[in-house]
Amino acid sequence: MAKLFDGHGNEIEIGGGESGKLEVADYKIYEESDGTQSRQGVLTYNGLNLYPVNKPLQRENETKLYSGGLMVTLGDSYTAYLNSYFDTFAQKHGLIQKNVGLASSKIARPEGEGQDTIKSFVTRLDELIASFPITINGKAYTTTDVKLITFMGGANDWTTIDTEKGIDRIGDRYSTDKGQIYGATKYCLETLQKTFPSADIIVILQPNNGNNTDFCVMEMKENIVKECAEMYSLPICDCCFNFYSPSNPTEFSKYWENDKLHLNADGHQKLIDKLEVTLNTLDYYKS
Repeated sequence: MAKLFDGHGNEIEIGGGESGKLEVADYKIYEESDGTQSRQGVLTYNGLNLYPVNKPLQRENETKLYSGGLMVTLGDSYTAYLNSYFDTFAQKHGLIQKNVGLASSKIARPEGEGQDTIKSFVTRLDELIASFPITINGKAYTTTDVKLITFMGGANDWTTIDTEKGIDRIGDRYSTDKGQIYGATKYCLETLQKTFPSADIIVILQPNNGNNTDFCVMEMKENIVKECAEMYSLPICDCCFNFYSPSNPTEFSKYWENDKLHLNADGHQKLIDKLEVTLNTLDYYKS
């Protein structure tokens, strides 16, 4: 019977007994199926295929490189002001960015009073989809060319509940009302998945801002976004609950603009750095 050796030339002991299976740490068993790409570093023993476990910490220094396509960034002013950073990020990963950020925009689309004077995420997503195929720098792209999407928002959404007037801008996890943050976020995430099946979608939880007298409102909104992302099994880049805080004077002066609302250049780079790690350590990719 053939023998196995480790990198130092030491023989790897093969488990005996009733199992008769190879006992090697950090290897998993998998089954080949039609249409799946063969794995690297596979060991075969007694009809079992084994591959080395790929842990996130082992992938942090690896860069995910797509073979062309679009990166769509959907958001509010944070996304709009990150445009040049997202451009650089997209190019690094083999993509071209399509920025769909709009200052002061809400995820939810207001109905009736107030109307949608600043186009919401819902409205702009519908318009984006209707615009395909789109041409950028002389090259046409279809929905299947979208390989990466970021979704970040919530800061501008209303959190009012006026039962006497029949107005509830929040809703709950069962809401399908696109005028509520729950229903609108669910609509956006589900529509992104259905329309762009080849895209990896990352939900960025939006950083807090120092203009708030307390952080309860922003925490509530980003928890809703987080909950919706988890409903659709989407990876999360947490820049709200696990990020620099404007409540810390040192971090506030270092990473936020004087308007107390937006990140400065250093803050933008920190967000991009965190997004970089999130993308490079995804458990799997759509393309």
